[in-house]
Amino acid sequence: MIPIGLILDSLVALLLIVTVVYCYQLNSRLRDLRSGQDGLKDLIRGLNEATERAQAGISQLKIAGDAAGRELQESVTKARSLSDELSLMIEAGNNIADRLEDQAVGNVGASRVKEGTPDASGENLSKISSAHQNTLTHLEGEMLKALREAR
Repeated sequence: MIPIGLILDSLVALLLIVTVVYCYQLNSRLRDLRSGQDGLKDLIRGLNEATERAQAGISQLKIAGDAAGRELQESVTKARSLSDELSLMIEAGNNIADRLEDQAVGNVGASRVKEGTPDASGENLSKISSAHQNTLTHLEGEMLKALREAR
């Protein structure tokens, strides 16, 4: 029979061979894991850089947005002021047009008085010189015509 020592030595040698093969496989897996870690580190580094750039971009956008908001508010305030001013000017223009129209109607009454027909107040306006009266009536008629076309 084969001596027991040789069998035990053969078994230990076989187990050592299996252990060496397993260690080689484990080493290659650890190497792959380390190279994966390096790739993961590069990925994390890239993500950190992208995050920093995004934060800087957001800060710049916030500053630009605030500036644009202030400019827009100034424009809106100015536009409201101009709108109010234009409303006042239109109202004043309408008041002037109404007064001119009333005066033109009054001048028509004055020309009737001159012809001998009394106006609504019954006063005689024949004291106004005829040349001055004709000039006023002509100018007022033109202004009245222009105002009516403008409305």
